[in-house]
Amino acid sequence: MLKIYLINDTSKHPNWGSQATSAALKGLIKSAGGDLFATLPLKQLSKANWHSTAKRQSFSNFVKARAKGNKITKKLASVTLSRLITKLPNVIPRNYSQFASYAKKLKNAELL
Repeated sequence: MLKIYLINDTSKHPNWGSQATSAALKGLIKSAGGDLFATLPLKQLSKANWHSTAKRQSFSNFVKARAKGNKITKKLASVTLSRLITKLPNVIPRNYSQFASYAKKLKNAELL
């Protein structure tokens, strides 16, 4: 199964056309058998931080499944990992012209 990280998720954008576009993309990914394991919302696209990474979302899901409502465990994990974000590579292009080179690096396992 192909793992998909959806960049520019507009599901929560106030524009209904943006919401419909993301819903359609998610539906196509699911119907094609893809695993949509994380998304990067439109409003987070320009913010390079731990909360906008697929790794954080995967880790967050892992912690939630094991913490079972323990707020201290969740907060400790979030704070600790937010401090470590500076060690992660920058994998989000700043503009459209950089997208192709970032995609190529990701495909060749040069990022993450």
